[in-house]
Amino acid sequence: MRYRKWFPAVVFLVGVLAPAISSVHAQAITSFDPPGSTYTSPTSINPAGEITGAYVTSGFTRHGFVRDGRGSIISFDVPGSTGTFPASINPAGEITGAYLDSTGQHGFVRDGRGTITSFDPPGSIATFPQSINPAGEITGSYFDGGTTHGFVRDR
Repeated sequence: MRYRKWFPAVVFLVGVLAPAISSVHAQAITSFDPPGSTYTSPTSINPAGEITGAYVTSGFTRHGFVRDGRGSIISFDVPGSTGTFPASINPAGEITGAYLDSTGQHGFVRDGRGTITSFDPPGSIATFPQSINPAGEITGSYFDGGTTHGFVRDR
């Protein structure tokens, strides 16, 4: 008799949770690596299924990549860099991240056509872009030698 009052709640929970649990098993996982990669680290995906991130080659050099929704992978490096670290991709395919060169760590933005622009907030000795929104605004942090600050870079 006392189970009758709980029966509707149990039926409701089973109806809500069962589809969620079964959908976990129905999902597909696709593995990928850029050619020559010994370590692949995707960092962001946009609504079109474009993925950006970094990969390491046998010489321990980090390169950036963008993988389109069909699975084609394009490798890229900031010109003059010794390591490229993409962090985020927006719906337009613009990518932001950081790169290393002989003078330190800097920010970059790569437009959807592949043109790369380098940037640093004033006073920065190390720039760490983290995210780019649909309007092309970039946020992150930078270090000026004493303090770490936040920044937003407009389009």
